[in-house]
Amino acid sequence: MAVRRRVLFFGSTFMSAILATLLMLDILNANGLTLAEHLALPLFFILFTWIAGRVLDRDCRFHHSPQGGDPAVFHPDDVEGRAVQGRTALILCTYNEDFDHVAAGIDAIWTSLQKEAESREVRFLHLSDTRKADIAAQEEAGWKKLVKRHDARGRIYYRRREKNISRKAATSRTSYAPGAAATNTWWCSTQTA
Repeated sequence: MAVRRRVLFFGSTFMSAILATLLMLDILNANGLTLAEHLALPLFFILFTWIAGRVLDRDCRFHHSPQGGDPAVFHPDDVEGRAVQGRTALILCTYNEDFDHVAAGIDAIWTSLQKEAESREVRFLHLSDTRKADIAAQEEAGWKKLVKRHDARGRIYYRRREKNISRKAATSRTSYAPGAAATNTWWCSTQTA
């Protein structure tokens, strides 16, 4: 399902951009192409691809909304009562974010998980690319408090990268913590709607 959706999304995006670029080429050819127009066509293609991708992304989200949301996303009612199978890692990547908000989210998720019988198989990884020293200090102190409050040593991890190349995107490609390997990985978001 996800592969088909990606092929449809990217195929539609690139086909739209190719058709628009061919139309632009036809319009520009009417009076003959100048060197500047030759150079502008690749830029037009790139910008049109970007815009078409955003429009299609928005349209896809709008299309799923009346149907009850995206079928590829889990909803609490759909998974309630289902057992966690195997070692599972919940990963939260942050970058200079308000730690009170982040800590409240981690605390709520962890508290909810502890109600499940299989919660001993779950690891929570807070991966930070924070560059601000005051936020980094809050994160580390908050992590220690969470571990102590929930008696979760070796189950709630915190890691802050020294070099934040690509920020959040690369955080997930780095090694996390010893013993944190998991068969299932779920990403958490700190973004609010």
